[in-house]
Amino acid sequence: MFRSFFFSIMVFALVFTEVILSQKSNSFQVTGGIITPINSSKGIAGLIQYNYSLNEKFAIYFYSGYSVWDKYRINIRVGGSQTQKSLEIQSYSSSDHKLIPLYLGIRINIHTNKIFTSYLNFELGYSHLTYKSYTNMKLVDPTTGEIVGYSVAQSPQKEERENLFGVGVGIGLSRQITNTSSLLLATKLNSFLNPDKYGLLSAKGTYLMVLAGFNFYI
Repeated sequence: MFRSFFFSIMVFALVFTEVILSQKSNSFQVTGGIITPINSSKGIAGLIQYNYSLNEKFAIYFYSGYSVWDKYRINIRVGGSQTQKSLEIQSYSSSDHKLIPLYLGIRINIHTNKIFTSYLNFELGYSHLTYKSYTNMKLVDPTTGEIVGYSVAQSPQKEERENLFGVGVGIGLSRQITNTSSLLLATKLNSFLNPDKYGLLSAKGTYLMVLAGFNFYI
């Protein structure tokens, strides 16, 4: 019985794949560009996406990729008093970020003319994020007890791994250059939703991507 069930699933998967690949308006796209998380250094991003066309206006898509950036910057404020000068110190609490997204979304074509097609994206999905976290240590004047600064402790570094859920919106332009390919320019704004560390549009959990690449029809 198990073999019959497994065989049925395999047949269904093969038939479904054949149906999808037979749709000439479906496509793969490859894009790369800049990722800019809020309060962080800029990084680079690359995505591979499969688009399944529902009609001339709507398509659903799935993508994955790889993004890297370095430091997440923080501001440390020390309140003033009779024995303490007020301070605002710029530092960082994490570095060496690596992000792997798995997202599903819908694309809506909003305008088409002889030059380009403009579209909107709405998406949700899962991301795996790794980075190194650091502790900021106070620098104290031993004679006065006054805090004079903070220093990032380079050791021990803590390797963090997080599984995150998020949503995103985007806008883009597509220009067909051959019968089988088009040029893409897109912007995405994504935000994680995990309530323990990240909230919607929080500084640590929100990033912007500006991407360019190619779409290949199959």
